[in-house]
Amino acid sequence: MASGSPSRAVESAFDGVEAAGAGAMATVFRARWTRTGQRVALKRVLPALRSSAHVQQLFEDECKVHSMIEHPKVVRYVSHGRDDDGAYLALEWIDGTSARTFVHPEQKLTSGASAVLALDVLDALSALHRGQASTTIRAPVLHRDISPANVLVSKDGVARLADFGLARSLAFARSSPPGTTAGKLGYLPPEVLAGRTHTTRGDLYALSVVLWEVLAGQRLFSHIDDPAERARAFVLAPRRPLRSVRSSTSEALCAVIDRGLSLDPARRFASASEMAAALRSAVTRDEWSRGRDDLAIAARGGFLRRSKRREQKSGDGPQ
Repeated sequence: MASGSPSRAVESAFDGVEAAGAGAMATVFRARWTRTGQRVALKRVLPALRSSAHVQQLFEDECKVHSMIEHPKVVRYVSHGRDDDGAYLALEWIDGTSARTFVHPEQKLTSGASAVLALDVLDALSALHRGQASTTIRAPVLHRDISPANVLVSKDGVARLADFGLARSLAFARSSPPGTTAGKLGYLPPEVLAGRTHTTRGDLYALSVVLWEVLAGQRLFSHIDDPAERARAFVLAPRRPLRSVRSSTSEALCAVIDRGLSLDPARRFASASEMAAALRSAVTRDEWSRGRDDLAIAARGGFLRRSKRREQKSGDGPQ
């Protein structure tokens, strides 16, 4: 069997299997579930990691967490199982892109589109954090790995939260090897990097980084070249004001993002619903009226032409 290919047992349940991408621990395939004919994203542990008991346990925990969750702004669980190569997880296939597409100077989102994206994720986080997204155990869930790659945007302009590989349901424990911090450095809250516990406010911090980046069209820490300096900045440095790279962003929207990026968790929003209310107040009626359409256009890859016209009118060109 070729490296990264699905096993014979999986092929009996899924056909039309083709590689769609890979992360640090798993490969994602596009496939059709033969039982229903629906297209799915089929996730499997990378071949090189299949002998790791810890990675296998993490993946099985992800299947367990995801199978409990049902929410319209979370990528929908389809099935999971096991074969000779270990566990697999099947999720709904989202026809669109990830928010990572918009972290680019020529593809950054409008204020309305970015707010719609963030509000969709906040809708999911509000339910997850309050234990209201579970179909079985009513227990809070922390995502702990929010990043542009884990926010999927369908071509109808709806954002959904994906990848629960590091998520923690308070209904059962998940462990990491001693001395390790799981997650993507640019999106981990500073208190977690300092050795403190990840909380709901950590998820809101990570979403604030995503919101900053899809509006700025660049990574939050991309201006720091020295690795040692960047490592210190992750924990200690005040975050760059959004208006320093995109001056047309309103003060109200920047204030929401600045609060979400506070180094001190106590200064951030207390809940996803509180952040959502602040975000709604920070975006104008005109921006709202276009936001969902703009996000749909962006997900379909037709964003750039329309965006350039607006940037030219506002005087805020690519940075």
